[in-house]
Amino acid sequence: PDTYFADTVFLGDSITTGFMLYKVFEDFIQVAKIGTNTESVFTDEIEIDGVKYTMFDAIVDHYRPQKIYIMLGANGINTYPVDWLIEKYGILIDQLLTRLPGCSIVIQSITPVTREREAKDPEHYSLANIHDFNDKLKTMALSRGLYFLDVYSAVADAEGYMPDAIAASDGYHMITEGYELWPRYIVTHTIRGGSAFAFTQEGLLKGASA
Repeated sequence: PDTYFADTVFLGDSITTGFMLYKVFEDFIQVAKIGTNTESVFTDEIEIDGVKYTMFDAIVDHYRPQKIYIMLGANGINTYPVDWLIEKYGILIDQLLTRLPGCSIVIQSITPVTREREAKDPEHYSLANIHDFNDKLKTMALSRGLYFLDVYSAVADAEGYMPDAIAASDGYHMITEGYELWPRYIVTHTIRGGSAFAFTQEGLLKGASA
Protein backbone atom coordinates (compact mmCIF):
# COMPACT_ATOMS: atom_id res chain seq x y z
CA PRO A 1 0.00 0.00 0.00
CA ASP A 2 1.02 3.64 -0.42
CA THR A 3 1.59 3.87 3.34
CA TYR A 4 4.79 1.86 2.72
CA PHE A 5 6.28 5.05 1.23
CA ALA A 6 5.13 7.49 3.92
CA ASP A 7 8.59 7.46 5.57
CA THR A 8 10.46 7.30 2.24
CA VAL A 9 12.51 9.90 0.40
CA PHE A 10 13.00 9.57 -3.35
CA LEU A 11 16.30 11.28 -4.15
CA GLY A 12 17.18 12.05 -7.74
CA ASP A 13 17.32 14.37 -10.71
CA SER A 14 14.74 15.41 -13.29
CA ILE A 15 13.77 11.79 -13.95
CA THR A 16 12.72 11.44 -10.31
CA THR A 17 10.78 14.74 -10.40
CA GLY A 18 8.28 12.86 -12.52
CA PHE A 19 7.11 11.06 -9.37
CA MET A 20 5.51 14.27 -8.16
CA LEU A 21 4.52 15.48 -11.64
CA TYR A 22 2.61 12.29 -12.42
CA LYS A 23 1.42 11.76 -8.82
CA VAL A 24 2.94 8.30 -8.64
CA PHE A 25 2.17 7.66 -4.96
CA GLU A 26 -0.23 9.30 -2.55
CA ASP A 27 2.18 9.72 0.34
CA PHE A 28 5.93 10.10 -0.20
CA ILE A 29 8.73 12.67 -0.02
CA GLN A 30 10.57 13.85 -3.11
CA VAL A 31 14.01 15.45 -2.92
CA ALA A 32 14.82 15.89 -6.58
CA LYS A 33 16.05 18.65 -8.84
CA ILE A 34 16.66 19.07 -12.55
CA GLY A 35 20.33 18.68 -13.43
CA THR A 36 21.60 17.36 -10.12
CA ASN A 37 24.21 14.61 -9.91
CA THR A 38 26.01 12.50 -7.33
CA GLU A 39 28.27 15.41 -6.31
CA SER A 40 25.95 18.41 -6.57
CA VAL A 41 23.39 17.00 -4.10
CA PHE A 42 25.68 18.53 -1.46
CA THR A 43 25.32 22.02 -2.95
CA ASP A 44 22.07 22.11 -4.96
CA GLU A 45 19.33 23.72 -2.90
CA ILE A 46 15.62 23.10 -2.51
CA GLU A 47 13.10 25.08 -0.49
CA ILE A 48 10.91 23.55 2.23
CA ASP A 49 8.33 25.74 3.95
CA GLY A 50 10.27 28.85 2.99
CA VAL A 51 13.62 27.55 4.23
CA LYS A 52 16.44 26.65 1.84
CA TYR A 53 18.39 23.44 2.35
CA THR A 54 20.93 21.61 0.27
CA MET A 55 19.39 18.40 -1.00
CA PHE A 56 21.63 16.40 1.34
CA ASP A 57 20.76 18.50 4.39
CA ALA A 58 17.05 18.33 3.55
CA ILE A 59 17.28 14.56 3.86
CA VAL A 60 19.48 14.19 6.92
CA ASP A 61 18.38 17.24 8.93
CA HIS A 62 14.77 17.87 7.94
CA TYR A 63 13.12 14.67 6.75
CA ARG A 64 15.25 11.94 8.40
CA PRO A 65 13.49 9.11 6.52
CA GLN A 66 13.44 5.40 7.27
CA LYS A 67 13.98 4.55 3.59
CA ILE A 68 15.75 6.34 0.74
CA TYR A 69 15.36 5.39 -2.92
CA ILE A 70 18.12 6.96 -5.01
CA MET A 71 18.42 7.33 -8.77
CA LEU A 72 21.36 9.49 -9.87
CA GLY A 73 23.80 9.30 -12.75
CA ALA A 74 21.89 10.26 -15.90
CA ASN A 75 23.25 13.81 -15.56
CA GLY A 76 26.76 12.51 -15.08
CA ILE A 77 27.47 9.96 -17.78
CA ASN A 78 27.27 12.69 -20.42
CA THR A 79 30.12 14.60 -18.76
CA TYR A 80 32.19 12.50 -16.34
CA PRO A 81 33.95 9.12 -16.48
CA VAL A 82 31.92 6.28 -14.99
CA ASP A 83 34.53 5.44 -12.34
CA TRP A 84 34.54 9.06 -11.11
CA LEU A 85 30.75 9.04 -10.84
CA ILE A 86 30.76 5.80 -8.87
CA GLU A 87 33.41 7.20 -6.52
CA LYS A 88 31.28 10.30 -5.84
CA TYR A 89 28.19 8.10 -5.45
CA GLY A 90 30.02 6.08 -2.82
CA ILE A 91 30.92 9.24 -0.90
CA LEU A 92 27.25 10.28 -0.90
CA ILE A 93 26.17 6.87 0.35
CA ASP A 94 28.78 6.78 3.10
CA GLN A 95 27.65 10.21 4.30
CA LEU A 96 24.01 9.12 4.35
CA LEU A 97 24.85 5.95 6.25
CA THR A 98 26.81 7.97 8.81
CA ARG A 99 24.14 10.62 9.33
CA LEU A 100 21.12 8.29 9.19
CA PRO A 101 22.02 5.08 11.01
CA GLY A 102 19.36 2.44 10.57
CA CYS A 103 17.96 3.99 7.40
CA SER A 104 17.44 1.52 4.54
CA ILE A 105 18.99 2.77 1.30
CA VAL A 106 17.82 1.47 -2.07
CA ILE A 107 20.04 2.19 -5.07
CA GLN A 108 18.21 2.22 -8.41
CA SER A 109 19.89 1.69 -11.75
CA ILE A 110 19.56 4.51 -14.25
CA THR A 111 17.05 3.99 -17.03
CA PRO A 112 17.80 3.25 -20.70
CA VAL A 113 17.66 5.68 -23.60
CA THR A 114 16.00 5.35 -26.98
CA ARG A 115 17.84 4.18 -30.09
CA GLU A 116 17.63 7.70 -31.46
CA ARG A 117 19.24 9.18 -28.35
CA GLU A 118 22.09 6.69 -28.49
CA ALA A 119 22.66 7.54 -32.16
CA LYS A 120 22.90 11.26 -31.33
CA ASP A 121 25.47 10.78 -28.55
CA PRO A 122 27.00 7.30 -28.76
CA GLU A 123 30.00 8.30 -26.65
CA HIS A 124 27.94 8.98 -23.54
CA TYR A 125 24.48 7.49 -24.02
CA SER A 126 25.38 4.18 -25.60
CA LEU A 127 23.87 1.12 -24.00
CA ALA A 128 27.42 -0.07 -23.31
CA ASN A 129 28.18 3.04 -21.25
CA ILE A 130 24.88 2.83 -19.38
CA HIS A 131 25.45 -0.85 -18.64
CA ASP A 132 28.97 -0.09 -17.41
CA PHE A 133 27.59 2.51 -15.01
CA ASN A 134 24.77 0.29 -13.76
CA ASP A 135 27.03 -2.74 -13.29
CA LYS A 136 29.54 -0.74 -11.24
CA LEU A 137 26.71 0.90 -9.34
CA LYS A 138 25.35 -2.49 -8.36
CA THR A 139 28.77 -3.64 -7.18
CA MET A 140 29.18 -0.47 -5.12
CA ALA A 141 25.73 -0.84 -3.57
CA LEU A 142 26.06 -4.49 -2.62
CA SER A 143 29.58 -3.98 -1.27
CA ARG A 144 28.05 -1.58 1.26
CA GLY A 145 25.20 -3.91 2.17
CA LEU A 146 22.55 -1.90 0.33
CA TYR A 147 19.64 -2.87 -1.85
CA PHE A 148 19.86 -2.59 -5.63
CA LEU A 149 16.86 -2.36 -7.94
CA ASP A 150 17.24 -3.00 -11.66
CA VAL A 151 14.81 -0.32 -12.86
CA TYR A 152 16.61 -0.37 -16.22
CA SER A 153 15.26 -3.80 -17.09
CA ALA A 154 11.80 -2.92 -15.80
CA VAL A 155 11.34 -0.24 -18.46
CA ALA A 156 13.60 -1.45 -21.31
CA ASP A 157 12.47 -3.28 -24.43
CA ALA A 158 13.83 -6.66 -25.51
CA GLU A 159 16.97 -5.06 -26.96
CA GLY A 160 17.65 -2.91 -23.93
CA TYR A 161 16.43 0.44 -25.24
CA MET A 162 13.73 2.70 -23.84
CA PRO A 163 10.59 2.01 -25.87
CA ASP A 164 9.35 4.96 -27.90
CA ALA A 165 5.91 4.43 -26.35
CA ILE A 166 7.16 5.59 -22.93
CA ALA A 167 9.89 8.03 -24.02
CA ALA A 168 9.81 11.81 -24.04
CA SER A 169 11.09 13.65 -27.12
CA ASP A 170 14.66 13.90 -25.75
CA GLY A 171 15.01 10.13 -25.65
CA TYR A 172 15.93 9.67 -21.99
CA HIS A 173 13.11 11.20 -19.96
CA MET A 174 9.80 9.33 -19.75
CA ILE A 175 6.16 10.22 -20.18
CA THR A 176 3.15 8.99 -18.19
CA GLU A 177 3.44 5.39 -19.36
CA GLY A 178 6.98 5.14 -18.01
CA TYR A 179 5.80 6.33 -14.62
CA GLU A 180 3.40 3.42 -14.57
CA LEU A 181 6.06 0.77 -15.23
CA TRP A 182 8.66 2.12 -12.79
CA PRO A 183 6.40 2.42 -9.69
CA ARG A 184 4.80 -0.95 -10.48
CA TYR A 185 8.28 -2.47 -10.34
CA ILE A 186 9.06 -0.76 -7.04
CA VAL A 187 5.87 -1.87 -5.27
CA THR A 188 6.42 -5.48 -6.34
CA HIS A 189 10.06 -5.42 -5.20
CA THR A 190 9.86 -3.89 -1.74
CA ILE A 191 12.77 -4.19 0.66
CA ARG A 192 12.95 -6.91 3.27
CA GLY A 193 14.99 -6.78 6.44
CA GLY A 194 18.40 -5.23 6.86
CA SER A 195 20.50 -7.21 4.38
CA ALA A 196 21.37 -6.28 0.81
CA PHE A 197 19.52 -7.94 -2.02
CA ALA A 198 19.51 -7.54 -5.78
CA PHE A 199 16.63 -8.38 -8.07
CA THR A 200 17.68 -9.89 -11.37
CA GLN A 201 16.01 -9.22 -14.70
CA GLU A 202 14.07 -12.44 -14.20
CA GLY A 203 12.72 -11.14 -10.90
CA LEU A 204 14.81 -13.46 -8.74
CA LEU A 205 16.04 -12.30 -5.37
CA LYS A 206 19.77 -12.73 -4.81
CA GLY A 207 21.72 -11.98 -1.65
CA ALA A 208 24.71 -9.68 -1.72
CA SER A 209 27.08 -12.62 -1.66
CA ALA A 210 25.41 -14.37 -4.63
